[in-house]
Amino acid sequence: AETGAPASSGSGNNLPLEQVALGDVRIVNGTLNYVDDTTGASQKVRKINVALALENLASPLGAKGDLGWKSEKISFDGTLTSPKQVMESQPANLNVKLSSRLFAASYTGKISLADVLRLSGGVKADVSSARRLAGWLGTDLPPSQGFGPLKFSGNMQTEGTRHTLTNARLGLDGATATGTVTVLTGGTRPKVTADLKLSELNLNTYLFDGASPAPGAKKAAPANKAEPETINDLLADPEAAPGTRVKGYSQRTGWSNDPIDLTSLGAVDANAKLQVGRLLFKKIKVDRTDLDVKLAAGKMRVDFTDIRLYEGHGRGVVTLAGAKNPTVGANFETTNISALPLLTDAADIKFISGKGNLTLAVAGRGPSQFAIIETLNGNAAFKFNDGAVIGLNIPAAYRALSQGRISNIKSAPSEKTDFSALTATFKIAKGIATNTDLQMLSPLLRVTGSGRIMLPPRQVDYTVRPKVVGDLAGQGGAADLGGVEIPVRITGTFDKLSYQPQLGEVLSNPD
Repeated sequence: AETGAPASSGSGNNLPLEQVALGDVRIVNGTLNYVDDTTGASQKVRKINVALALENLASPLGAKGDLGWKSEKISFDGTLTSPKQVMESQPANLNVKLSSRLFAASYTGKISLADVLRLSGGVKADVSSARRLAGWLGTDLPPSQGFGPLKFSGNMQTEGTRHTLTNARLGLDGATATGTVTVLTGGTRPKVTADLKLSELNLNTYLFDGASPAPGAKKAAPANKAEPETINDLLADPEAAPGTRVKGYSQRTGWSNDPIDLTSLGAVDANAKLQVGRLLFKKIKVDRTDLDVKLAAGKMRVDFTDIRLYEGHGRGVVTLAGAKNPTVGANFETTNISALPLLTDAADIKFISGKGNLTLAVAGRGPSQFAIIETLNGNAAFKFNDGAVIGLNIPAAYRALSQGRISNIKSAPSEKTDFSALTATFKIAKGIATNTDLQMLSPLLRVTGSGRIMLPPRQVDYTVRPKVVGDLAGQGGAADLGGVEIPVRITGTFDKLSYQPQLGEVLSNPD
């Protein structure tokens, strides 16, 4: 040894880390067992095949290979600028790519293991199916047409159990979202905090449930199979299409009887602020909507702070609680709404037009859509201005009566009765909406009404009582019906209503 130079022991303990080098190092068909001491959960990684390249610990480390985890083969290829930096609790540069049948992902940025894992860099992922990925990770999403292709990118910051994605861009099922997402792990459930702008949210994509066939699947009908002729035939047919069950039979249209499973709501806790450019639910179309979503222990509350829909505005709250027998609540107020398109889309009610206000406060419980409708309780009210009752021309009916023509009142899309104001309140109990205070004002008529709208079977039994308060131009008859009230009973299903004048009450009127 030279004078002044440190002595070197035969054991090599004083060899600097920079001089430690690896030759051709490989792991072939290895196995790694991991146990989480906090939860007791164990994981086993099998079939590990790795080729390492390292000139020395201060030089870049290259690793390439594949492994098997949860029956999936994952390939990886990565470079770490310096293992020495990581060993000395200094940040190092990491570039890694992962790929499998389910996803392809990459990360480019910093890594540090000073006390906890820290990451700071850009991340990208391309997932062929969010549903299959979630199932692979241990979460079964409810059957639906959604949770398909998923892409996301952004700047990731990880510090221990806190993971934040800023400048995030996410794409799922054709919709895109931008903003910030933070995920906290290590607790009973992951906790997600988000502030996102969504181009569109089509809830119909996620309403398909497990009792229905897979999206697009069609079962071939047996050859020469006879069509059911009676209700009993329909009930006995195990392949009959599912539908609404009312009084022991299955309807082909109407509310769904398929089971609702909200178990997935218990997978995470969340607090999200969302701005949605367009929202679709069933046939209801909503323009820009601002909402806050809170999810904790399987209970969800959605506050709609500003809704722009059908030329008006609204706000409201929706609550969900329970897994397979959920309780659903809704409380909404809307102003200056265009009635006809809203009522048509929401309830297939096509006989009221005008602009006005709606309020709704209802709650129901049950394992299916039909069960929830059948238990629906609450109240509703509306006030519309400058509109019309479509399909019914009450002044024309008066003219017919004054000319001695007595017949059923026919409904037709071209007929209507204009009004300046239409108001009513409803009490809803077990899915039946009862009204006793309908009032309609028009230049010639005053109309009151009362009756019931039975939501479970989608039927109406309602009586309106129009009264002429002015002169009907072109009446053309000697009889003057001014002041005479002629009740009209409206019955039938939502899509096929019939109108019957109650002439017995008229003839018994001494006036």
